[in-house]
Amino acid sequence: MAHQRVYMDQLAVPVWILAAMNKDQYRKPMTGMWDFLEEKENEGVPIDRSQSFYVGDAAGREAGWKLTMKKDHSCVDRKFAANIGLKFHTPEGFFLNEAEAPFSWGAFNPQEYPRTLPLTDQSSPPIASKEKEVIVFVGYPSSGKSYFAQKYLVPEGYEYVNQDTLKSRDKCVKACKNALAADKSVVIDNTNPEASTRALYIKLAQLASVPVRCFYFTADEHLARHNNLYRAVQPSPTAREVLGDIAFRTFKSKFQEPKLSEGFDEIKKINFVFEGSDAQWQIWRQWRH
Repeated sequence: MAHQRVYMDQLAVPVWILAAMNKDQYRKPMTGMWDFLEEKENEGVPIDRSQSFYVGDAAGREAGWKLTMKKDHSCVDRKFAANIGLKFHTPEGFFLNEAEAPFSWGAFNPQEYPRTLPLTDQSSPPIASKEKEVIVFVGYPSSGKSYFAQKYLVPEGYEYVNQDTLKSRDKCVKACKNALAADKSVVIDNTNPEASTRALYIKLAQLASVPVRCFYFTADEHLARHNNLYRAVQPSPTAREVLGDIAFRTFKSKFQEPKLSEGFDEIKKINFVFEGSDAQWQIWRQWRH
């Protein structure tokens, strides 16, 4: 706090220091701290964003943006300002009047993600089959698998098998076997990154003489991480806890792209398609990490 005290003494105006202590809606670039300031701690005085600005050094500048300078550790300050709608300056640009350096938003830009996408290849067979079958999901956490299953497959009579609910892979395999014995179709809603896990369900389908399809959710790591943070901070009955980095790193390290040679009758690629109101879409498009 010592260097902040120096600035505050020289400014001689009221200063708020807000610190995000967890990885939640208050962590930049999410806007929770700003929302708190506006709603709770500005004594009811409206903030004119057109007359406000944000200065930060996490600006997405690449290594060498200035002689001997390293790459910025992130771009969250620039993203935070963009989420709020404030003019953004780097310390060098604002205090030293230097020209702003080139920058990168990073690997994923939610503001460029399309509002509408085909859910899947329209020329492929329908999502739900009238014949008994096994569907094995493959995809990152937060890639839309559970929502997809509940919307398109469970209403069609598919037995829903999920390891988050059953707590072990062995119980998932047993549930699949029991459903097939009861003459029911099954959807396996797990991440299933490696071929060895998928083989367990393929074998069950083959023993039951029913087709087995793979639904491969194409959302990459960056999109999945974005969805993880979005869905965790939404005030809704379906809001979830933020998944830790380990969930994404584990999937990435184990991932083997599914192939027909594993024994699948079809591999259907599923795009992430945002569903919600226009207002919710604008919130989804905000930077999350």
